[in-house]
Amino acid sequence: MGRADGTLIKGIKSATFVSCKKVNGAVHYALEYTGFEAAKAKELESLNAELKAATDAGDIAKVEALAKKHKGTPLGGRAFATANQMREDEAFEKAEKANTASSYEEFLNKFPKSLRRMKALAAIKQIEEDAEAAKAAAAKAAEQKKKDAANAKKRAAEEKAREEVANAYARAKESDTIKAYKGFINKYPKTAQAGSAKVRVEELEDDNLFESSRNSVAGLQGYLSKYPKGRNQAMASALLKELKAQSGDTLKVVRIKGTPNLDGDDSDAVWKKSKVLRVPFRPYEGAPETSPVEVRAVHNGEKIFFLARWDDKTRDIIYRPWVRKGKRYRPSSQVDDAFSIAFQMAKETNDSCMLNGQDQVLDVWLWRAYGSEISGQGADKVLRVSSQQLPESNAFPAKNGSGQLWVQNQFDAGNPAWRLFVPIASKTTEESVPSYKKGVPSGSAGDILAVAKWKNGVWTLEMSRALDTGNNDDDVKLVAGRKALCAFAVYDHAEKADHAYTKRITLDLEGN
Repeated sequence: MGRADGTLIKGIKSATFVSCKKVNGAVHYALEYTGFEAAKAKELESLNAELKAATDAGDIAKVEALAKKHKGTPLGGRAFATANQMREDEAFEKAEKANTASSYEEFLNKFPKSLRRMKALAAIKQIEEDAEAAKAAAAKAAEQKKKDAANAKKRAAEEKAREEVANAYARAKESDTIKAYKGFINKYPKTAQAGSAKVRVEELEDDNLFESSRNSVAGLQGYLSKYPKGRNQAMASALLKELKAQSGDTLKVVRIKGTPNLDGDDSDAVWKKSKVLRVPFRPYEGAPETSPVEVRAVHNGEKIFFLARWDDKTRDIIYRPWVRKGKRYRPSSQVDDAFSIAFQMAKETNDSCMLNGQDQVLDVWLWRAYGSEISGQGADKVLRVSSQQLPESNAFPAKNGSGQLWVQNQFDAGNPAWRLFVPIASKTTEESVPSYKKGVPSGSAGDILAVAKWKNGVWTLEMSRALDTGNNDDDVKLVAGRKALCAFAVYDHAEKADHAYTKRITLDLEGN
């Protein structure tokens, strides 16, 4: 035992003897230590501060170490409780961060009596409800997506069908034939375009019957009987009246004001004022009979205008193109359709055929489908027929058996509306090249304007020239109030002598 004034405990300077007694053979001394309570309080304060610092720092391991070191003491109890609370807080924070049912269930398994139990159960319930809601929303979205896809597919199919119908109708309109429209109607009977197609079929049937009937009294009467209010009723009535009233060899050339548009269309108002003459063609030897030509003519005191319509099943507008043969181009034999008006310039003949055996000089206005297509003009020529050989002429036998005739066919003075083009084989790879190009007409050769259109097996041609061109050497002079002789010829995919021609016609030009 240490001295009474010695230090028995660190920090305690002295102790005072109180008593001594013997218990079960052992001696018990009672001592009173000076400053013990103060030291004890100071040590507890230090431990509490250490616990607080560890708690504030979130150092669970240090708090648990204090609980273990001071087990059985109030400090140890507080440290143990604090460590458990920190473990619980950490676990709940982890569950909240994960925010899954399993994370909250794991928390409840570890801390079944936690004050946060209700909050954890509420969170689990909310998560489950959210999951059900999300599942329902996903199912709804999937169903909507399915519906949207179905609607999109339906719209695409409808759009494709509309496009198919539109394209089919566009093709029918481009063809513009009864067959094309009826084919469309049969395939798409319930479409909006089917109604328009039916209307167009009725119009075409009306037009076709009118076109096929316009050259005969019986035909026009049949048309008017079937279509008393048809789209061509007015013209059919006028034509029927003219056909009944006008015949013979004379065409009255009515005087008008203004000019018709030269566009191959007979709908201009001036043509309704004109007279119509239907003249039969005389086919050339070996050729089939052809339907008559319908001719009209008007003048305005300065110019004369002709309108001619004739049947032609085919539209031929290619004239002798160059065709490649090896390393060179050769002219082909393909020719176009043509129409001419031939005026007598010298003495009169009793037959319009140029090979009738008589000498004659003709002023010829020639429309060729190819040349006029590219230029809007016709050729102006002089055709001389003589029993004596002429320069640059071709020989033909006279039809009256009088011997041989020489035919000279020359352009009027100046440049015609189209010019010969000769391709250079080494500079092009085309298999076929046009033989003529548009020229710059000049002089007497450029007098004739000519435009034609082909539709439904009929050519409609408009031609024009000044009454008096001033070119007396190669142009016939036409005078208002006087008469002139002419004849018409049609070339169906042919040229030269292979043409049908009309009898001699007298033009009676109306005066002032």
